[in-house]
Amino acid sequence: KTSRSTLVYGAQRTAGDSGEYTRKHTQGIVQRCVSPCPALCETTMLSRAATRAAARRSRIAQLARRCCSTFQTSHTGLMMRDMTPLPPEDAVRPTRGEEVEVNYVGRLEDGSVFDSTEQRGPFRFTLGRGQVIKGWDEGVASMRAGGRRELIIPPHLGYGPRAMGPIPPNSTLFFEVELLRVVPPNGGLLGRLATLAKALPFLK
Repeated sequence: KTSRSTLVYGAQRTAGDSGEYTRKHTQGIVQRCVSPCPALCETTMLSRAATRAAARRSRIAQLARRCCSTFQTSHTGLMMRDMTPLPPEDAVRPTRGEEVEVNYVGRLEDGSVFDSTEQRGPFRFTLGRGQVIKGWDEGVASMRAGGRRELIIPPHLGYGPRAMGPIPPNSTLFFEVELLRVVPPNGGLLGRLATLAKALPFLK
């Protein structure tokens, strides 16, 4: 008799090693399958797994075709599009190692929101230090303060094969990011004054 774990593994292999068809989904199919014949149950489940994986790849392809004329795609595969109105050309741009403050909304392929700063307030991180996913480090680096940008982040620039809370493995992530400001060193003006005061004995 074919075990449940074997059926789950078979469905995942059919969907591809990339994990496009998650263990949660395959277990759901196994639980709904009431056929007394293990072979028939396995065939049904594998068919559904393959169909779902193919549909997912098709949705991604359609999205790429629809977006290719308005999004810029970097050499890494990150897709970016600035939202209007655009900030002034002389607006501050962040550099690697600087702290930035952003608002954002993150969505999955089906449009569901998996994370947002709307309820808890702006989020800070240091650019280029690996504190966020690679797609963010790359996408925010070329923004200007006050700008808003859409990011379509492929799995290899996101969480890859890992599940992360409500985010399934190998998910393409969709973000709207607003760069509120580049945080001044040492917390702002007071921090800069404190730094200057410490340096006064050495100034001529």
